[in-house]
Amino acid sequence: MQPSLPSEPGVSPGYPPSPRYVGPRPRNVVVILLFFLAGLLLLVGVVVLQARVLVEPPTGNPPDYTAWARTIRVMGFTGLLLLNVGVFFFLVGGILVGLFRSDLPDTVRRSMIVMPGVLVIIWLLGFLLVGSAFAPPFIP
Repeated sequence: MQPSLPSEPGVSPGYPPSPRYVGPRPRNVVVILLFFLAGLLLLVGVVVLQARVLVEPPTGNPPDYTAWARTIRVMGFTGLLLLNVGVFFFLVGGILVGLFRSDLPDTVRRSMIVMPGVLVIIWLLGFLLVGSAFAPPFIP
């Protein structure tokens, strides 16, 4: 009879040790960075839109008013652009997760690929039907 060898604490003799955590897979790091960038863009976009309130309107000359109006317009455009790019990154991240995560059920994966397209269509219809500050001039 052979003597039993000492094993690691918490491991029963004769059983292999449980696998150790080695960190996220490389493609998960890309998705995590994409979601972090998207969240950061959304945060900055909201801050820029809220900061328009802090720019006080001028009280005197018309050239001052024109410069103020341009500043407000540029800040609005920049804030909305950052928000749109952030949402785009979230949609791309969802599609990447749906494409590459084979451990998810098929219905979840399909919905993660199809629903971003549906959201973009609804978003564009909302801009075209409701209108916005940056709508094309042919829309009333």
